[in-house]
Amino acid sequence: MRFLKTFGLFVVVMGSSFIIGVLIFNFIVMPLAVGLHREVNVPDVCEKEFTKAKEMLDSLGLEGVIASYKFSELLPEGYVISQTPLPSRRVKKGKKIKLILSKGEEKVSVPYTKGLLLEQAKNLISSTGLGIKEIRYICSEEPKDEVVKTIPVHNTLIPKSSEIILIVSNGEVRLTLGMPELTGKTLKESKEIIEELKLFLGKVEYTGENEVAGQDEFRTVDSAIVLIQFPMPGAEISIGDTVNLIAEKRVSSQSE
Repeated sequence: MRFLKTFGLFVVVMGSSFIIGVLIFNFIVMPLAVGLHREVNVPDVCEKEFTKAKEMLDSLGLEGVIASYKFSELLPEGYVISQTPLPSRRVKKGKKIKLILSKGEEKVSVPYTKGLLLEQAKNLISSTGLGIKEIRYICSEEPKDEVVKTIPVHNTLIPKSSEIILIVSNGEVRLTLGMPELTGKTLKESKEIIEELKLFLGKVEYTGENEVAGQDEFRTVDSAIVLIQFPMPGAEISIGDTVNLIAEKRVSSQSE
């Protein structure tokens, strides 16, 4: 009788152990094994173009979705700025990976500053996030220190970090005159005419050297003959303009 009770207890224990083992296997071990098989490491798709990033995620059974857009000075439009979950995280296949894409660099419109005083224009430009690359003064009928125009012109859309050029009046009226004929004159004579008209001599290029072999010679730059001039004769010019010349060097003898 005792044997039967012991045997019966053994059968109950073994049966219970079997059932518990099956339950553990079905509800714990198998899900873990299947889950591990269905999990993947999230790839790093930051700084990738969206199409390329989506391909990388699709290949691993993940879904790339656009969460939002942000301006970026570093990444072109359509490139991934950040992702959630982060790279190397282990997730189940089918997981949605949220992506924030670049809208490119933010652009602003060049403000209208014509007629403003220089300091007023500076403040307005600064308020838009733009900078000032250079301030150029020109002769103009506008009052001194008043903005004449900008480069680029107003309403032009440019990156927010850009710098513009301000063209400002120096308060002097621009007087125009006709460019005199300099060709055929010596460089010395041309310089005198340029200075008399309150113009500036810019670049002078030389061509042709008439050298006479066997003689002691020297090149006299002032004796060079002007061949071509810019602006051309008769062109409209103003005080302060620059004149560029092409001249032919002449060689003359000089006794010691």
